[in-house]
Amino acid sequence: MVEAYDAANNSAIFQAYTFLLAVIAIGALIEFGILKLLKRYAIRREWFFAEVALRALSGQAIFWLSFLGLASTLATVVPDLRIASAVRLLLNLMAVLAGMSFLVRLVTNAVRLYFIRHTMGSISLLNNVLRAFSFIVLGTTAMAYLGVPIGPLLTILAGSSIGLSLALREPLANLFSGIMILATNKIQPGDYVQLSTGQEGFVDDIRWADTYLRELTDNMLVVPNSLMTNTILTNFDRPNSEFLIFLPVAVPYDSDLARVEALLGEEGQGMMHHELGGVPEHTVRVRLAAFGELGVQFNVILRIREFNDQFPLRHEFYRRVFARFASEGLPQPIPIQRIRIEPVRKGMANDRDQSGRNEHVAGAEQ
Repeated sequence: MVEAYDAANNSAIFQAYTFLLAVIAIGALIEFGILKLLKRYAIRREWFFAEVALRALSGQAIFWLSFLGLASTLATVVPDLRIASAVRLLLNLMAVLAGMSFLVRLVTNAVRLYFIRHTMGSISLLNNVLRAFSFIVLGTTAMAYLGVPIGPLLTILAGSSIGLSLALREPLANLFSGIMILATNKIQPGDYVQLSTGQEGFVDDIRWADTYLRELTDNMLVVPNSLMTNTILTNFDRPNSEFLIFLPVAVPYDSDLARVEALLGEEGQGMMHHELGGVPEHTVRVRLAAFGELGVQFNVILRIREFNDQFPLRHEFYRRVFARFASEGLPQPIPIQRIRIEPVRKGMANDRDQSGRNEHVAGAEQ
C-alpha cells in the first residue's frame, strides 16, 4: 500500500512539474515568438495603439501562464501548507502587480511613443518621470495589498511638503521648467537653438534639471531648464528647418555692377540645385548692400534646408564665384583698399612751417 501511494504521489508530482514546464514553454513561445513578430509588424506599419498594447504585453504572457501553472499545481509541488500559503500570497501579490504594471505601461508607453514620434528621439526627463510614476503606482498598490496604511504616510508627506519645496526650490524649478519645455513643444532633440546669452548648439537631451546642447565643436553645453524657459531663444528648426542665409561679396568700384549682379545670381541659383542642401524652389536674390571702404558690397540671399547645410554650401559658392570671376575676366571679389595721397600745396606748407617755428620759439622762452 505504501509503495502504491508513493508511486501515485511521485506520478502526480511528475505530472505537475511536466504541466508547469509545458505552460512556461508555451508562454515563452508566445512571448518570444508570436508577440515579437506582431510587435515588429506593428512598428513597420506604424500602428500606434497596436504598438503601445504589444509593448505593454511584454513579459505578460510568460508570467500569466507560469502563474496559472504554478497556482494549479501548488498543492502538489509544495505539500507544506504554511509554505504553500506564503507562496500563494506572494503569487497573488505578483498577479496584482502584474495587472497594475500592464495598465501603467499602457499609459506610459502611449506617452513615451507619442513624444518619441514627435521629437525624433528619446528624452531622459520624460523617461525618468514615467519611471517614477510607475514606481509610485506599483509601490502604492503593493502597500495597499499588504495592508500597510497609506493615510499616515500621505499626511507626513503633505506636512513636510512646504519645507521640501523651500529646500528644493531650484531643483524643482528646473524640473517643472523641463516639463514645461516638453508640454509646450518649444524645442526638440535635434533642433539647433541659440540663446540670447550667446550660447548655441544642437539640443541633445532634456533631463531632470538641465538641457544638454551639443556645440558645433562637439563640446557639451549644460543649460539649466529654468534658463531655457526664461531667456529669449531662437530655434533654427521651428516652424521650418529651412531658412535664408546672406553671403556677402565685395567687388572693386570700377567693376561692371550689372554684370557682377547677373553672375552672382547665376552662381547662386546653381547652388540651389546642388546636393549640398540648397532649396531648388527658392529664387536667389542679389541685393546691393553698401558702398564700403573695400568696394561695392553685394548680398546673395540663398535658402538652405537645415542649419548645418550652410557651411559646405558657403564654401562651394565662394569657390565657384572666384573661379567664375577669373574665367570672365572680372576683377576678383577680394578686399581692395586704395590709398590716395594728395600733394601738399605751397601755401599750406609755409603755414605749417611758420606754425612749427612759433611753437619752437614759445617753448624756448618758457
